[in-house]
Amino acid sequence: MKSKIFFSRQAILSGSFKSVHVFYQYKESVFVPFNLYNSAANADTLNLVHGDYSHYPTFLGSDIIFDAAVYNVYRIPQVIHEFFQTQFPQAIFTHSYSCFLKNKIPANDLLSITFYPKKMLVALANNAKWQLINAFDFENPHDVVYILLNLCKQFDTPAISIELNGLIEKDSALFSEIYKYFEVVKFASLPQNTNYQESILQYPEHYFGNFYALKPCE
Repeated sequence: MKSKIFFSRQAILSGSFKSVHVFYQYKESVFVPFNLYNSAANADTLNLVHGDYSHYPTFLGSDIIFDAAVYNVYRIPQVIHEFFQTQFPQAIFTHSYSCFLKNKIPANDLLSITFYPKKMLVALANNAKWQLINAFDFENPHDVVYILLNLCKQFDTPAISIELNGLIEKDSALFSEIYKYFEVVKFASLPQNTNYQESILQYPEHYFGNFYALKPCE
């Protein structure tokens, strides 16, 4: 298994830890209001929204987000979950979308985007509420702009500000394409009043914005 090979080659991952928190970011996730939640229906809910994946074993998880009065119901491949359980028996498991909902809602409407290779995580705050948290695959900058403009149309936020996190550069074609269509585009900054290692500060601050968005779940 590739995961076992990777862990065996990383000395730091073989050490002893005071605590371990594993954050999953599979996009097969559904937010269910408290008054509609039924744990026995979690599998059916995910199948309805994301399709029936019964051809391989899955782990069903659920996080409680009290401030939003919802459960985050999610699934991941069983083999992945069992691997981390074996590697870190005392670990806490949380879906990263749950942590986004626990972050302070921006004062103004905001579309926060975190870029990964061929994938982006989008969180949209509108009218003092988190309206959307979802992952989207893309092949090129035109795909990205199409998805963002479509979301803005759906939620009627044509003048929304854009905040960029993760793997994106200011001199890239991706940034240039986004900048064509949105008036306010900024890169995320590291949270204030926190001490950072020099190895982190030598990189652009927006590279790590997605990691510090997980802080409310620590």
